[in-house]
Amino acid sequence: MTYYVVAHWEGELFASLLIPGATLPVGAVEYPNVLESEGIVRTSFVKKRGLYLWTNKTNGKQYIGSSMDLSSRLSNYYRNSYLNSQSSRGSAISAAIIKYGWSEFSLQILVLGPSPARESILISSDFIQLEQYYLDRFNLCYNIRKIALGPAPTANLDYHKGNANPQFGKQGPEGAAWDHQHSLEQKALWSLTRSIPIFIYDASTLMFHSIVYGYERLASLLSVHVNTARRVVKLGNVYAEKYIVSLSQLTREELETIKAKVNRKSTVKRMIHVYNQDKSVLLKTFSSVNEFMNFSKQSGSVIKQLCLSDTLLWLDEYFISYHLIPSADNSLANVSEFKPKLRGRKTSIPVYTYSADGITFIKRYSSLRECVKHLEGNRNANINTLILRIEHKELYHGLRVSFSPLFDHSES
Repeated sequence: MTYYVVAHWEGELFASLLIPGATLPVGAVEYPNVLESEGIVRTSFVKKRGLYLWTNKTNGKQYIGSSMDLSSRLSNYYRNSYLNSQSSRGSAISAAIIKYGWSEFSLQILVLGPSPARESILISSDFIQLEQYYLDRFNLCYNIRKIALGPAPTANLDYHKGNANPQFGKQGPEGAAWDHQHSLEQKALWSLTRSIPIFIYDASTLMFHSIVYGYERLASLLSVHVNTARRVVKLGNVYAEKYIVSLSQLTREELETIKAKVNRKSTVKRMIHVYNQDKSVLLKTFSSVNEFMNFSKQSGSVIKQLCLSDTLLWLDEYFISYHLIPSADNSLANVSEFKPKLRGRKTSIPVYTYSADGITFIKRYSSLRECVKHLEGNRNANINTLILRIEHKELYHGLRVSFSPLFDHSES
């Protein structure tokens, strides 16, 4: 039997840029000896969709495939008639199994869930998306076709070449296919391969969950805004105690490291304690920062500044803290219903500006944002710079800025 290999230098250059040695995501099972594992492979993945990866233990060459029914598909590879038929049609993996034998191959299998209905399979189906990811990024020698969806190629190398092609010799609009438009499937395929692949793992089991292409698809999965999806990927932490999101495939050890770094004392879960002005009586406790944000209409950054300060007051009459004050009356026994006089708009921490030597009072601003807007000339400038200057007692635009008055003066 004769095999033909058609290649040119551009294809060889592209192949040289691909990553050798693919491995399926965390959660895949591996069978080092395919022949000894025939019974398990044939029966353990009935009506399960997912991916499979063949690896030739002799030369390291690989083949990636996906199926809506893994056991049904993989059972074919144990049938000589199937291997001979596929080999005659140009299947490199079938020809390799015939040449080397089943015992010279290892097999990885990743289950993504139960089999879908055949009519519901699309290019956006998870097992097809993941297969395309591997085809795009790994040097899989036995994969002749580099598109995850479609029939296997035939051995007829002259098919639709030269003057046998219906478009041969045609130019301009007459030479365009599909009425001058690409098919919806082709557009969907390009959309996937041109987008950023994002891996998603289950934070509790540390197993692979799914792969999505692009931040918009990630935002849809997480039910968040696309900008929030970008931040989730950038942080690389556990999101909502449910997912670990990454731009690259992670190992079990990397997932365990990320999970171990989760800050269990997130300020979102901290309690907020409200005291009177002299910090002697506890007036109200809120179960979380979010609850207090909804009640007070304050931003998270303002609440953090108030809770970390020993002098700043909320609404100019209440002291708030993340922690109970041991010396105060924390019983709430003689405290009536807590009804502060909330202002109609979001209240903020006032700031005071002085000359560089701190002797001359310049101006009082009602908020950090107002101060930044006036001094920078742009209300969208980052207020964190101003906060750092205040904390480190450094000048900001040649002025000394403080959260509290440096001395008694008329606030004009």
